[in-house]
Amino acid sequence: MPDLLIPVPSTWRKRRTRGYNPAALIAKDLAQALNRPWTPKFIKTHPTEQDRKQQSRQQRLNDVTNPFYIARAQAVCHVAIIDDVVTSMTTANHVAERLQQVGFHNISLWALARSLPPGTNKGTNTIDD
Repeated sequence: MPDLLIPVPSTWRKRRTRGYNPAALIAKDLAQALNRPWTPKFIKTHPTEQDRKQQSRQQRLNDVTNPFYIARAQAVCHVAIIDDVVTSMTTANHVAERLQQVGFHNISLWALARSLPPGTNKGTNTIDD
């Protein structure tokens, strides 16, 4: 069980448009149900970061820039990255990379949904030949 739940941050544009961060809402409810702490401001996106939703899967995989930074450190052993939907794993990998850079090595990813890559048979959850 993780010591701390960390939601993937939304860009400021998305927060302004939606009025909330879906991953933060999920993290808050999970933290309450599991009696675990969570922090919505542990990791943030750079203010200039653009929404990557319009990028193709390949564009996301090829994008090597890391849009996240650690806003404040906290001494815990095991953290769980919380996200609403995982598509290409790029966001989760970037967040995990930043966490590793400040000393976290026991990192889990918890997501509500997984977007299947192109060529995946949605009915059987297997890759088409």
